[in-house]
Amino acid sequence: MASDVLLSVVTAAARALHRPPEKFLIEFDASFRCPVRKWRIQCLERLRFQKWLQRRSSSWGLVSAGTANAGGTVNGNFFQIGPDGKSVCSYIAGQMSGGPSAAAHWNQFAVVPGSSICTQVEPFGFLSNKFHVWTNGGDNPAPTVQMGNGFAQNFAPLGCSVASYWYNVVSGSVLGNLVSTTGKFVDFNTTLQPTNGVWKHSSSVATNVSSMAWETLNPAGIIPTAGIFVNPFGWPVEYMVSEVWVNPCVAGFPPIKDLSQYLSVDPYYSLKNPGGPVQQFRITNTSSLRVSGPIHLFIEGIAQGRSVVNPDGDYLGSPFVTLASSSLAPGQFEDVSVQFNEDSTGTIPSFGRRWSPVTSESRIGGTKR
Repeated sequence: MASDVLLSVVTAAARALHRPPEKFLIEFDASFRCPVRKWRIQCLERLRFQKWLQRRSSSWGLVSAGTANAGGTVNGNFFQIGPDGKSVCSYIAGQMSGGPSAAAHWNQFAVVPGSSICTQVEPFGFLSNKFHVWTNGGDNPAPTVQMGNGFAQNFAPLGCSVASYWYNVVSGSVLGNLVSTTGKFVDFNTTLQPTNGVWKHSSSVATNVSSMAWETLNPAGIIPTAGIFVNPFGWPVEYMVSEVWVNPCVAGFPPIKDLSQYLSVDPYYSLKNPGGPVQQFRITNTSSLRVSGPIHLFIEGIAQGRSVVNPDGDYLGSPFVTLASSSLAPGQFEDVSVQFNEDSTGTIPSFGRRWSPVTSESRIGGTKR
């Protein structure tokens, strides 16, 4: 009876994701019995990955299986399809699971026991496909795991690296960033929340990294949603990424310029919303010179457990938001909103009050008053 129910669920899921049910069964076979002929190699590879997951010790941090690539990520445009096809799901009843994703060189993992993760490569544009992720697993806080469901790619360690990608979060809370050589994200203060259908760009600069990864941030355990296998669009966590690139720094850290002597920053408005408190800043050019951008407002020293959920990226662990204006003329100002993760009291978290992190990657000069 249980096997019949499982078969019906798997068949529905396979149809929803346009995959052969018999191949889909490999990933949903609780006993992990690999078939004799078709797909045996992929199944055995997935079994080896499963055993590897279960052997990990407290040094887990954040890791994915796979050979490390030299010089950063490969297949960041997702044009190369993985060995199991362009739609792949991982699930083992009561256990962790994972293996090759829908995109070559990227691996997916469901570290919450009994949870599922599905990935799919979809057409998107001339420069890149999009990588679509669905999962019903959040974070696994166990001391031997301490990570969430997601996907990643390893590469040879880089002393200095620059990462860039586009993302669109439909539902859930996701952490997407570079991973240090110690196995932990370089920044836990920058998280991705639903973007209301809008694609956003994120960039990151960090030292001593060896992986790029995305994980479900919270809540812990399996996130309940009725009918998720029947309707993939109802999964509690759904997001897409595109044009993912991680490269070594060309000549040291990308240069930034301290603009505190040219710009004033006034935190003039606060919205204490439990669903996502907001701090609004007014940035004014108080100098006699035009300040050319891009111009970034850095948020430093955020209280533990709190994060910026509308970031444009992070620089050496500090999240930042980028002004819409390409430059500010003397006397010109722009209002910038920084939204933080939800808090039951709607409190704005404490963070660095040093306004020197208002920086520019470009130049200062030109028009005088």
